[in-house]
Parts: sequence; C-alpha cells; structure tokens
Amino acid sequence: MKKRADGRYQSNITITGTDGKPKRKTFYGKSPQEVRRKILAYTGEKSKGRTLKEVCQDWQEEDGDAIQYNTRVCYKKPIEDVLEEFGARRIREITTLEIEAFLRSLAKKGFSRQTVRVRRVVLNQICKYGIRHGDLDSNPADAAELPPGLPAKKREMPSQDILSKITALKPKGFELFPILLYYTGCRRGEALALEWEDIDRDARLIHISKEVEFHGNRGIIVHRAKSNAGHRNIIIRLKLLELLPKRRKSGLLFPSKHGGPITKSEFIDWWEALDLGITPHQLRHAYVTEMFEAGVAAEVAMTQTGHSDIRTMRGIYTHIRNNQKDKARQLLDAYDSEHKT
Repeated sequence: MKKRADGRYQSNITITGTDGKPKRKTFYGKSPQEVRRKILAYTGEKSKGRTLKEVCQDWQEEDGDAIQYNTRVCYKKPIEDVLEEFGARRIREITTLEIEAFLRSLAKKGFSRQTVRVRRVVLNQICKYGIRHGDLDSNPADAAELPPGLPAKKREMPSQDILSKITALKPKGFELFPILLYYTGCRRGEALALEWEDIDRDARLIHISKEVEFHGNRGIIVHRAKSNAGHRNIIIRLKLLELLPKRRKSGLLFPSKHGGPITKSEFIDWWEALDLGITPHQLRHAYVTEMFEAGVAAEVAMTQTGHSDIRTMRGIYTHIRNNQKDKARQLLDAYDSEHKT
C-alpha cells in the first residue's frame, strides 16, 4: 500500500476476469483502514459469484451473433421476464425448485406451453454459458420441469376446400409459393430464399441452405451452416414435379419487384391477395400430416422438415394421431346417432 501525492492511499490486487485472464484492480481510500475495508467488501462479493444479469449480458455479447436473427427477436421478451425474476440474484444461488416456481407463476397467468417453454430455454442457455465460464458447477434450469396441463397452441390443419384452392392455382409468379409450401413443408423464409438453381429436377430434390429474414421491411438472405438441421434436401413429390417448369431458369423464385429478396410489405400484400385465410405455417402442418398418413417414419420426416430434435417430430406425429382419434370418435358418434334402435 502506498500514499499518493493527493493524500489518498492506494492498493492493487490481481483478480481473474470473466475471460479467465488475470486483471489488476486498484482501490483508493483516505486511510489504509478504508482501503482494506474496500478490498474485503469487494473480495467478499466476488466470492459469491456473478448475478444472473451479469452472466446474461456476457452471454448475449459473446454468443449473440451465433443465434439467428429471428430467434434473437423471439428471445427479447423472455429475457426481460427472466431478468425481472432472477436478474439481481447470484446465479449460483438459483435452484431448480425456484425456476419451477417461476414457470408455475407464468402458467397461472394463462401463458401457453410454448411461451413458458421459451422462458425455460432462455434460462437454460444462460446457465450453460455460466457453466462454461466457471459461474456454475451444474445447470439448475436443465432439470426444471414445465408445469403440467399447460395449454398448447392448436395446430390448425387447412380445410380440404383451402387445399383444393391451392392445388388449383397456376404455378406462376407468387401463386407458386403456397403450392411449394404445401408440397415441400418448407418454412416461409426457406421458400422465399430459394433460387431455381436449388431445384434439381433430375434427382427430384430441392436443396435448402438459406432463408430470408425480415429486418424491419428489408429481406435479408442468410446462409446456414452445413451443420444446421435446416441445411437439407427435400424430396420433390410427383405432384410438384409436374407443376415445376421444365425449362431451366435462374435467380430467385420469388424476387422483389425491384430485384433481390422480397420485402416484408411485398410478402404481406402478395399473400393477402391470394385470399386463402390461413398462415403459411399451416401448409407446413398439412405437409407433415400427409407424410404421417403416407406412413413416412418420424425420423425421415424430421430430415425433410428440418426439425433438429426427433422429440419435436414425434410430438407432432402424436398430435396428428390424437386428432385422428378425435375424428374417428366423431364419426362413430354420428353413426350411432343415425342408427338408433
């Protein structure tokens, strides 16, 4: 400890930074005793570890670019909710039971299963980052279970009338878009990023390797890493093969009026002009349903739809199977009503 020219006392200690490297921290005081008190207070706080907010901020700064833009947008509100609940807490003090209590409080507010699940996903990602950087020895969010009985957002299957309307469209311009979604199960952004060169008629495959993200109104083409589950080849069904042009074309299937990727406002206008009364994602559900009815295994369906988790695909198949049971029950009830004795 030394006395400075301004009369204050100064002492330096070496600490380990969040990057694992040694750093120097300086403390000042009017007396040696004051400097020592400050050092003790600081080291005492450091021994308790970082708050969840501090870990979260570093996670966002370090791993944020690796998270897709749409996912970052989706995470914004869940992160706010998580920080409101646990932000000031030392991350190593947070328990699995406390996380489950937080999830139950969301359930009591009437949040859907997906809404609650994303909050747990965010907590899980923050804690995983904390483990990698020495803030935690185990992940309390990983063992946290979702509350039972959460309402799931119902996947609405387009009616047969709507599907018939789609198959009757001419496969030209933007009218090809809903046809493509129905027969391939592509996500909206994947279909909007497709180029004619991605379609291999001879091999009957469509190569998916990129997607359009809307940053405000602007459409941005984002290329996916080959390790990404979205980087895949989709089988061209016979129905679609008959509709695709035989003459080789080039460029985007669905370009903006001014060239380049379609804008968000253009997409909304063109989709609404089709007057289908459904969302693009509902056609993806129709595609998965037809794969189920055709007897395609869930493991194969996963490779075609780009789901990264087989549990997700099996869950969708189970949902479809249960819906079919409901329809069967309704048909049997209607039969019984017509044939009362």
